[in-house]
Amino acid sequence: MSMLVSLKQRVFSGLVFLFLLLCALAPTWGLASENTSDFQPISLQFFFPVSTSGQSDAATHCRLALLYAQSGEIKGLDLTALAGKTSAHVSGFQMTGIYSEVGGDFTGLGLTGGVHNLRRNGSGIQFSGLSNFVEGEFSGLQFSNFLNYTHKGMVGVQISGLLNINDGYGAYGQFSGVANVNVKGFSGVQASVLLNHANSEMAGLQMAMFNFAEDMNGVQMGVINLTRNFKGIQVGILNFNRHHNGTPIGLFNFATGSRREWIFAGDSSTAAQAGFRSVVNNWSSVVSLGWGNQQGDIQDNFALSWHFGRCFPLSQKWNLTADLGMQHVFRTTSDNPAENVNPQFKLQARLLAEVKVTSSLGVFAGSGLSTLFSEYSTHANCSTEPLFMGGVSFGLDQ
Repeated sequence: MSMLVSLKQRVFSGLVFLFLLLCALAPTWGLASENTSDFQPISLQFFFPVSTSGQSDAATHCRLALLYAQSGEIKGLDLTALAGKTSAHVSGFQMTGIYSEVGGDFTGLGLTGGVHNLRRNGSGIQFSGLSNFVEGEFSGLQFSNFLNYTHKGMVGVQISGLLNINDGYGAYGQFSGVANVNVKGFSGVQASVLLNHANSEMAGLQMAMFNFAEDMNGVQMGVINLTRNFKGIQVGILNFNRHHNGTPIGLFNFATGSRREWIFAGDSSTAAQAGFRSVVNNWSSVVSLGWGNQQGDIQDNFALSWHFGRCFPLSQKWNLTADLGMQHVFRTTSDNPAENVNPQFKLQARLLAEVKVTSSLGVFAGSGLSTLFSEYSTHANCSTEPLFMGGVSFGLDQ
């Protein structure tokens, strides 16, 4: 084993010595030109200026380097073990261990273990272990474990484990583990775990826990959705908009001029209910807490429900609301093993007529169907009964 280790050390030392020798002798290999020191078909570099060319702007088709390399334009192949800098354009395949900087435009495939930094524009693929930086525009694919950044625009796909930032116009896709930020207009898909932020016009799809857009045309799906002007479909727990022209599907929906009301009601399924209703663009969402189950064999239990549907204005005072809802019944425990204490739920369909008595007081009544399921299971027993209800609403100031 010791002889094998010794042999490996000797081979490595020999390779390093050979490389240094080539760096010292190879300047004479340049092709004949007006200035042979400006171009070399193969550039060997150890730690610049220990290289086949002492000029930092010498062009080449193939750069092979160990510690640190400097070159001009590269058309072809660049393999650098640690860090490399190129003052002009790079086109082809570039692989660097820790850090690579390109002063001109980049076209091709760049693989970097640490950071790939483009001073101008790029097209192709950037694949980095830490971060990709582009000070100009980029088209293609950016992938990094932590951060992708473009300054003047991105057309293609950004994928990172942490954060994607685009200061210019963006198109097609941003996917990250934490957040996506686009400063100017964006068309496509933003998807992350925590946050999507489109600081200007957004057309497409946003999916995250928190979605923000200045002007949005498309679909938002998250826990909280926030926009200034929205057209399309929002799906979330809280939907906040200054102006909304679409369908907000959420527990609480808000927009300028929308209806916000407290609801107090009772029906043949639940004796008493208190809840909050928000109506945006004639789409109604009601979240309520009830007491006194009237359907089934259990009573004196609480129930939490959500109903979503469409309002149909008939006149300035009268309107109809058709909605569908789900009600979860909170059951109490029992010492009787024969009694079913699994959670029950109801699916309900309602048609309600409402009249505005004053600007802030309304009275409504209606009927429908309520189906009770004995438990959350495919083996649950169910029973359907007619539903009759009535109540009052108290409007809140806008």
